[in-house]
Amino acid sequence: MNASQSGLKWPAFSAADMLMAIAMMLVLMAVLIPEIRQANGVANRAVCAGNLRGIIQAEIVYAQANSSQFSLTPGPIGKTYCNQPRFPSGWTADQRAPEVLHEWFGFNPKANQFQATAADRGNPLACLYLLVLQNYVTTKSFICPSDPFSHQPSLEVCPAKPGANQTDYYGNFGTMAVGKPPSKFGAGESYSMAYPWQRIVPAKLPKGPPGMSNPIVLPFRSRNPVCGPWWTSNIGSNVPVMSDMAPQDVKNSIKKFNRVTTTPLVAATQTSIFNSGNHRGKGQNVGYGDDHVAWCVNSYVGQNGDNIFTYNITRKGRTKQMGLSHTGRRALAPVLTAALPPFDTCMVPVRNVKTGAW
Repeated sequence: MNASQSGLKWPAFSAADMLMAIAMMLVLMAVLIPEIRQANGVANRAVCAGNLRGIIQAEIVYAQANSSQFSLTPGPIGKTYCNQPRFPSGWTADQRAPEVLHEWFGFNPKANQFQATAADRGNPLACLYLLVLQNYVTTKSFICPSDPFSHQPSLEVCPAKPGANQTDYYGNFGTMAVGKPPSKFGAGESYSMAYPWQRIVPAKLPKGPPGMSNPIVLPFRSRNPVCGPWWTSNIGSNVPVMSDMAPQDVKNSIKKFNRVTTTPLVAATQTSIFNSGNHRGKGQNVGYGDDHVAWCVNSYVGQNGDNIFTYNITRKGRTKQMGLSHTGRRALAPVLTAALPPFDTCMVPVRNVKTGAW
C-alpha cells in the first residue's frame, strides 16, 4: 500500500527549502574543493619528485659508462648558451639515435672527429636528451603533472612522412609535436638542470698560509667552457642537480610576472619568493647529487644558501647576483669563479612563467 492509497501526503519542498539545500551544497563545495586541489597538488608533487629522482638515477647509471661524468654536450662558444630546444646542425628526418648523438657533438665524418659548431654547443636540453637517446629514461619522465604548459612529452620518433623510416628519432627534444601546444617551444619538458659547463676566470689570489711559498692557484679562463669539476657521479648530497623548470628573470616587471630572480630572501619564513612556474608558484622539487629530492618553498637551497635560479658574476672585485633571462633564444651564460665547493649552481634552461615561452 502506497502513500496515496493510505491517504498520507508527503510534505512538499518549498522554495525556501530548495534555496537552503543549494546553499548547503555550495558551502560544502567551497570547503571540499580546496581540499581536493591540495590533495591533488601533494600527489602531483610526489609524481614530480619521482620523475626527478629517476632522471638523476639515470644520470648516475650513465656516468658509470662515461668516466663518471653526467650527460653532457659541448659547452657554449662565447657568452651565451642555447636556451631553446632546437635541432642539432646537420640533422635530417631520417636519422637514427647514433647519428643524432653524433650531430649533438658536431661529429664530422670526413675528418672523423667531433667538431661541434656554435649551433650544437651550450644546449642543456641536448644534455638531457642524451639520456633518452641511449635508453636510460623515457621522455615521459620529463613531464611534471603540475606544469601548466607541458602536458605531453616530446616525441622520440619523427612524425610519419612519405618514404620516411617510422623509427626515425626526433631530434628537437623539448618541443611537443602532437596537437597544438600552448607555446611553440618548450611544450614537452618540465625540468631544468644545473648549468654543467664552467668557465674559470683568472683572479688575484693571496698566497697560502705562512711557510708556504706557492699561492693558491685556480685554472685560468679557457676560450670555451669545459665540464664543471662537480658534474660527475661523485657530486655531494648538498649540491642541486635538477629542479622544476627555472623561471625567466623579468627585471622591473614584478607586477606583471611576479618572478624576479635577484630579489633577496628577506626572511627564512618567506615562502612566496621567486619560485618555479610549476606547482602554481608555491615551490619546487629540487634533486641533489645523491638522488634525493626535496620540496623547497623558496629557491635559496643551494650550497651556503645559494639561489639556484641565479649565478654570481665578479666584476672589478664586486660580486653581483644575476638572473637568467633571454632575448630570443639565447641567454647570458654563467661565469663561475671557483673550481672548489661551494659551487654556484644555476638551473637551465629558463622559461617565462606566464606565457611558457623560452
